[in-house]
Amino acid sequence: MTQHTPGPWIREGRFVYALGKCRTNVFSVNVQSGGNGSDAATSVELEANARLIVAAPKLLEALRVGLAWSDADGLSDEDGLVDTGERRFRGLARAAIARATPDQTCEVCGHGENTVGPLSANEKHNRICDDCLTDNQG
Repeated sequence: MTQHTPGPWIREGRFVYALGKCRTNVFSVNVQSGGNGSDAATSVELEANARLIVAAPKLLEALRVGLAWSDADGLSDEDGLVDTGERRFRGLARAAIARATPDQTCEVCGHGENTVGPLSANEKHNRICDDCLTDNQG
């Protein structure tokens, strides 16, 4: 189930928005710098951030499809038959999907954000955060 505003999301410069069925604005965001001086994001960075925001729904969909495809091979990470690249993809995809979805808590450190779904090996049944994932993948 989608919990974010359905697309398409539209970008005009650093302004991102989505239109509803009646062509009314459903949500909008103006990507702007929050820093001063050397800490301020450049125009190029701000527009790149806006492009990334616009791409987010499709990126989330692509990760879900890719993860389902990867998991459909029937191989689990603990079999030792999943190569390092695919195991890394699975971990990164789960981490990114979890960042975009609510109500998940890391069972290793207890953080409530940036968590991932079930992993491999010793953490097979845990939901673990990016930091713990990095620690557990060496």
